[in-house]
Amino acid sequence: MSAAPTDELASEIKEAFVSNWGVLAEGQANLRLLFWSPAVHLGLFRCATHLASQLRATMTMMTMLSGATVQLRVHLLTGEIQNAMRCGKELVRRWQRVAMEHAGPAEQAAVREGFETELRLLAEVKSTHIAAFGRVGE
Repeated sequence: MSAAPTDELASEIKEAFVSNWGVLAEGQANLRLLFWSPAVHLGLFRCATHLASQLRATMTMMTMLSGATVQLRVHLLTGEIQNAMRCGKELVRRWQRVAMEHAGPAEQAAVREGFETELRLLAEVKSTHIAAFGRVGE
């Protein structure tokens, strides 16, 4: 998937949520994309706890995003920011290990630096009622 702008990504997920659960549920859910990394396709979405399962279902059922075929994988639903951050960090570290295995000696420093930047950006996220999702696959 190409790097969709954050606002466009959030808008399409909200539209899908409304399509599945209605405008009232969308208003109650207070949906907000808190973090999106187009580099590693990792995001954190805020949602009211009582509608988190509906957000998971919506994201799991999405097949198109910004005109591209996608599969959203929800890795964690939680009400605790610490758990969402831990999950996000674990995912980034896992993806970094895989990228390092495939990178040549000359590329490894750039790969390491890129993933460390992603971890710093992720660490800046602050909120409650988080649903974390990971890779957007084509």
